[in-house]
Amino acid sequence: MRKTINQKITYTFLFLVLITPQIIAQQLMYEVPISQQVKNASLIIEGEVIGKRSYWNADNTKIFTINTVEVFKVFKGEPMKLVEVITKGGTIGLNSHSVNPSLKLRIGDVGVFMLETHSVSFKSSKGFGVPSFQPYSSKQGFYKYSLEENLVVNPFRIRKNISGAFYKELKNLTKTNFDEVKKYDIDVEIFEKNSKPSKILATTITGFSPTISTAGTKSVLTITGTEFGTEQGTGVVEFKNSDDGGATFIEALATEVLNWSDTEITVEIPSDAGTGVIRVDPDGNAGPVASQFTLTISYAQINVTSDAVDSEVEVAYQTQHTNLHAPTGGIEWNMNTDFNEDVNFPGAKASFEKAMETWRCETGVNWTISNNPVPNDSAESDDVNIITFSNGDTGNLGACTSYFSGCFINGGTDVQWYVNEIDIVFNSAVSWYTGTETPGGSEHDFESVAVHELGHGHQLGHVIAPGTAIMHYAFDKGDAFRMLSSDDIDGANDVHSRSTSIDVCSTIRSEGVMADYAGVCPTASLDNHLLDEGISIYPNPTELEFRIENSTQLNLQNAEVYDATGRLLIQKELNGLSGSAPFDVTYLSQGLYFVKIIADEGSTTKRFLKK
Repeated sequence: MRKTINQKITYTFLFLVLITPQIIAQQLMYEVPISQQVKNASLIIEGEVIGKRSYWNADNTKIFTINTVEVFKVFKGEPMKLVEVITKGGTIGLNSHSVNPSLKLRIGDVGVFMLETHSVSFKSSKGFGVPSFQPYSSKQGFYKYSLEENLVVNPFRIRKNISGAFYKELKNLTKTNFDEVKKYDIDVEIFEKNSKPSKILATTITGFSPTISTAGTKSVLTITGTEFGTEQGTGVVEFKNSDDGGATFIEALATEVLNWSDTEITVEIPSDAGTGVIRVDPDGNAGPVASQFTLTISYAQINVTSDAVDSEVEVAYQTQHTNLHAPTGGIEWNMNTDFNEDVNFPGAKASFEKAMETWRCETGVNWTISNNPVPNDSAESDDVNIITFSNGDTGNLGACTSYFSGCFINGGTDVQWYVNEIDIVFNSAVSWYTGTETPGGSEHDFESVAVHELGHGHQLGHVIAPGTAIMHYAFDKGDAFRMLSSDDIDGANDVHSRSTSIDVCSTIRSEGVMADYAGVCPTASLDNHLLDEGISIYPNPTELEFRIENSTQLNLQNAEVYDATGRLLIQKELNGLSGSAPFDVTYLSQGLYFVKIIADEGSTTKRFLKK
């Protein structure tokens, strides 16, 4: 029996106060303070990403992306005009590596980089003659500017006032003023970004359809409005960035924009898109116009972005699994020897096995674990799907690396991509909780992180769905979030459906499609399915209350309401509800909310809109 929460409904009224810095949730990382970053970084610069290209390392086992950054200011280190920032993952020809989490930069990104000397040896000389570095503390090593809001966005904190508070914070920590390498007046940039010509002022978004969709699945969004321009040109469509909870925006690729007219745009929703408003910038420079309503992304799938067909054009491709290890019909994982023997963290092996069972019993993904542990303890392309502890990147709890291979089809006009290896490395420097109860407030729940990282291995990306989806981009210390939502399952089932039916790259592979997992699954998975299908809420949208309808034979114990940022607003005890019951939401503001309904056997989460 789950512990009860309260005898009464408890309403928590939270008032947001704009502070600097504002804390946002962790992204499966632990925070590295900016003071530590400044101390350990060998170079701190402000700059803009102006180019990028991927390279193999010297051993031909890992792909890295070299991002060329034009330097504006130097806060620490020797002044220089250009630097190369090396990040994990990338695409070369028909090979691609995707690392989650890791810093992923786009051309045009502007902000401050905390950098350290890199330790990567490359297969061939780059020949650029530009100093090379890697981000210190992975994703936390980049403080991205959002010029429209005058914000600095980092995985843990949002800082207001770039030229004022943020510059001052850096100068206080470095004990010196910055060196200006190229004139870049941030206040002028902010003003110009937010000053729209009269034609742009006439641009409006009157609506879009559908309002609930998925990302990275070739799902098409139709945007209606006025003054979009008669052709795309340099215009862009922007979506909330699921990797930072929507603090910044990401642009759809030019190839994802299917049609553009003065009153209508159709666009494929990109893989990194998250729940939130959408924006249209008719000329890509004068400033975007935002929608009044929210696009809800229920699940996202990982894409490979490649220019293999045309070196001048990037295209986003879907991925899938195949039969990699005959005769099992799926993917066989290998535990590192120490991991298998619970040397460093007793209980981690059992927690991981339970996390894997969660996915394969819900979706049928054919994953098995070899009885032969291996000494490998790093993520690299070596035909071994490793599970291990290692000294990971500072600030990361763990990382899942997916390795992809591709092949040309349709006379070389298109490409298919499939997963040919997956590695998961957990950071051994973390304080892990490996039990089955609730972790302590200073501990990270191992099973929760394992379920999330295996979700990336299943080819799911991040979403913005606090308290509801295991693929939500963030959760905190002390959280134990080990179950899948119906959206998690739907997204993974979609991947598994094509993995078991489409024989990708059949001309260069003979193993065929992935088979369904054939092992024995516990009944709890069946209970979760029953909850997803048998629990409903109505009316939706609602003004005053909704009713929870339980058509299952399971007894409901508690319900929790969260807002779109993950704040717990309402808790209510359901006392073994087996029929229907009202739920008062009178005091909630208008907007999108999530209600998590908990039974002894599992839980399900539903969305509702308060009018």
